[in-house]
Amino acid sequence: MTERQVQRAAASGRLEAQRVGKRFILHERTLHVFQHTVRRGRRWSKQSIADALNLLTGKETVTTGSSRSRLKTKIRSLEVGDLAGILLQRKEVSIHRANPAQASEIPSAVESEAGLGGGGIRVIAEHDARKAALKRRLPIDIEGNVIAVTSEREHAQAIEAAVLAIYGSTRERTAGESVLTKLQESV
Repeated sequence: MTERQVQRAAASGRLEAQRVGKRFILHERTLHVFQHTVRRGRRWSKQSIADALNLLTGKETVTTGSSRSRLKTKIRSLEVGDLAGILLQRKEVSIHRANPAQASEIPSAVESEAGLGGGGIRVIAEHDARKAALKRRLPIDIEGNVIAVTSEREHAQAIEAAVLAIYGSTRERTAGESVLTKLQESV
């Protein structure tokens, strides 16, 4: 990623950065997320992302026939990091801070599958996730441990795995990628 790309992304608001003189200060997490969610090529439509989430979670898709078959092939052929970025591509994501007691109250859709023993990042995947986070009195914090993603609850497993693969620590990324890989193979 070049300095000019960072400047453009920060100026457009796609990348959170603070300007100090002529330089930008970036959070490591923000840069990692930006690299995984911004990709070359055509953006997937909302319907394609919804169908991909439905296929990954075993639900019925709107798309049928050869379009559905091509989508299945595309999902299976994508790298896990790219798939995670695509699943979060058109989602509203906010990062919040929670104390351990608040974090333990947030249920996990992949904790048992991923082999995570609690702690770490928690994901709120609801229709209005930001409102749900604020209702729990979680302040917005770029280095927080709760990621709120606007999504349908039925897609919570795939969304949480994608969030862990992109936003998590090294251990959480590995766990999120392994869950996404299992979901990819089941398509």
